Amino acid sequence: MPNTALRSDAPPSVGQDRPFGWRDKFGYLFGDLGNDFFFILTSSFLMVFYTDVFHISAATVGILFLIARLWDAFADMAWGRFIDTRKAAIHGKFRPWILRMSLPLVVSGVLMFISIPGMSNGFYLAWAFVTYIAWGTLYSTVNIPYGSMASVITNDPVERTTLSTWRTMGAMLAGLVIGVIGPIIVFVDNKISADRMFMAAMVFGVLALCCYLACYKLSQERVVAPEITKEKVNLGSTVRGLVKNKPLISILAASLIMLVCTMLSSTVNTYLFKDYFGNTWSV
Repeated sequence: MPNTALRSDAPPSVGQDRPFGWRDKFGYLFGDLGNDFFFILTSSFLMVFYTDVFHISAATVGILFLIARLWDAFADMAWGRFIDTRKAAIHGKFRPWILRMSLPLVVSGVLMFISIPGMSNGFYLAWAFVTYIAWGTLYSTVNIPYGSMASVITNDPVERTTLSTWRTMGAMLAGLVIGVIGPIIVFVDNKISADRMFMAAMVFGVLALCCYLACYKLSQERVVAPEITKEKVNLGSTVRGLVKNKPLISILAASLIMLVCTMLSSTVNTYLFKDYFGNTWSV
């Protein structure tokens, strides 16, 4: 964040009320712990749930995921621009959005795993499209302010690096919990159970809400960016500049490949152990 400084005229809770410390580190850890409780649960079991419970073909699920990712590209940018134009309030610029949007996010996540007996395949297909895209959109409303919050918790580059490390620890902890407990809960005789899947979504949804609340309570925004005069920017010039930025394109491509491989391996492993090895507890 360029030209960022601590300001004495900042809102009451935005400033140097207390020094950066362990509370901020644990608070930031809880943020990604809450994010990944549902993100990893979804990436590991949602496709199996769609194919085995909703009886949607794998190809159609793939199309759904592709459409959702294309939509997310625009939704993320729009929400990022919206957040960027908001002024810091009494509790900060980014923290309040985590608190406000966490409940809608969790509710939309739980709705993805609802199976209503007697409904047609067409209903389940429409339900999958609506709930999954809604969840992805709401995920951005929490994850974008959460990711941006590191830049306002502290001005120190070393401390910001520390926050990144603690964020990674939160993601790894969520992955460990989902990886160990998830298959035990959702599978019965190597078949996914609709009722157990819904129960797992409820349990991890409540845990995610608790984590978001802990993130909000423990962390503190101290840095306020000075207001600057907005300049008109030509979108075409911006896009051309991005395309010519080879290091940025390389980083984006590497991040995309890593994310696709991570999500692909977690989903394929579930099918592999369920259908080939016949032992879902080993996932």
